[in-house]
Amino acid sequence: MAIVKTASGFEAEIDESFREDWEFFEALENTVAGRVTGQVQLARCLLSDADLKRLKDHCREDNGRVSAEKMTAELFELIKLTPSGKNS
Repeated sequence: MAIVKTASGFEAEIDESFREDWEFFEALENTVAGRVTGQVQLARCLLSDADLKRLKDHCREDNGRVSAEKMTAELFELIKLTPSGKNS
């Protein structure tokens, strides 16, 4: 597990083994294909239920809606920041 903190201040504990999860690759494929559901799948592959709720609250706008743009940016930053878990 790695503690990862984005530039906006969101912090989560992420299991680095998500990179070995087939469902993660399916989620990436759906995201690249432009399916919004792919981003939801990515979030579920990366984050615990509690951390996902905290991320949604972190990305919530003043109007009460969760910004899809902010969620996507945070998810991809979390992916980039999470160490591979393997020695290079």
